[in-house]
Amino acid sequence: MTNKNLYYFTIIISIFSIFFFIYIFSLQNIINLWTYSEVHLNYSQGFIRRGFIGEVLFFLNSFGIKSNISFSTIFFFFYISNALLFFKILCKLTKNIWYQIYFIFNPAFIFFSFYDLGGYARSEVFGIFLALIHTLIYQKIYLGNLNLKKYFLFYYFILYPSIIISFLIHEINIFFIIFHIFLTLKVLKIFKQVKIKILIQFSLPLFILAYFLYISLTQTVTPEMLKNIYSSLPDTNNISLWIWEALLTPISDRSEFSYMTKPFSNVLYYSFIFLFYLIPVLYFLNIITKKQHKHYLYLILVITPFFFLFFIARDWGRWIHIIFMLIFCYHSLELQNDEKKLNFKRILIYLITVFLFFQIFFTRIPHCCNIVEKNINLIGGFGSKIIVLNKLIFKKIDVEKRFKKF
Repeated sequence: MTNKNLYYFTIIISIFSIFFFIYIFSLQNIINLWTYSEVHLNYSQGFIRRGFIGEVLFFLNSFGIKSNISFSTIFFFFYISNALLFFKILCKLTKNIWYQIYFIFNPAFIFFSFYDLGGYARSEVFGIFLALIHTLIYQKIYLGNLNLKKYFLFYYFILYPSIIISFLIHEINIFFIIFHIFLTLKVLKIFKQVKIKILIQFSLPLFILAYFLYISLTQTVTPEMLKNIYSSLPDTNNISLWIWEALLTPISDRSEFSYMTKPFSNVLYYSFIFLFYLIPVLYFLNIITKKQHKHYLYLILVITPFFFLFFIARDWGRWIHIIFMLIFCYHSLELQNDEKKLNFKRILIYLITVFLFFQIFFTRIPHCCNIVEKNINLIGGFGSKIIVLNKLIFKKIDVEKRFKKF
């Protein structure tokens, strides 16, 4: 085995081992009680927001597969898929091993939910999956390995049906649509097919998506409907009605932003966290891709929808993670691979290396909520997870204080 193959093998095994450990842990412990309750919403009382996975779980349950197994397995599959897609895209973006290691283990990217398990088993994993798939398809087109006909088939029979399903799983995934539209326009530009007739053809799935968006926004969900759905479940253990009621509360009735801005230092702290990761990430991505400044206008357009989430929901760390994943996907559309070397004095290179090591090994992005009020900080990362793993192995930690058992 060559050194290169050994490196790839080590990275893939590391990714698989980390998420497999979470998977095994999640089969016995509810890592995310909110999501576990949420995914049991279903269509037994008619169409209802976020009811798609509930239908899948209900169907699998009819074959004797328990909900906790289905739940854990579905999320494990998508987290592993996202991690491997991320790595594959990254390898096309840069051949530099040190850059690859930095992006793979960076707390803002694929291991965000590992460094803070409160961000695990969240429904944006499906939207991120489709963004990564579309990015990889674009890379193949950019390199001349895929023609327009095959992209057309992918667009109509895989991409948009999957986008609609991801929206039916959770409406948060609708915010990825700007990225997909932007990417499709870039594909048509490559094939020199930016014509009115073609644009109309490629716009048709958007009308179907708009229909589902309309019925989701105009539907009325009553407490009685939720109680009937709850009573129809084969197993209601660890499923909370009050969580359902909170999840389906209209946006106009929420005061999440008000909660997150008191005290205002919470906003400043999150802004610091965002810049703490953003500055080095953008710096290295700029080295790899040599993007022109005007292209950042398109990036702002792509990520702007997710900034609305900061006003309507309190999981600000999750929104930061999604934005970083889209920043990565956006930069992965450029494949020049003529990277510049770091033109720093040796002492500065050492300092930068120490900083990046510190960022990966000792910090994380808290997934939620008012971190000033709850006295949550940046400390975490790979180092803390090694300590926690050691305590779990030698049973020096009381898991039941933190997680409910199935």
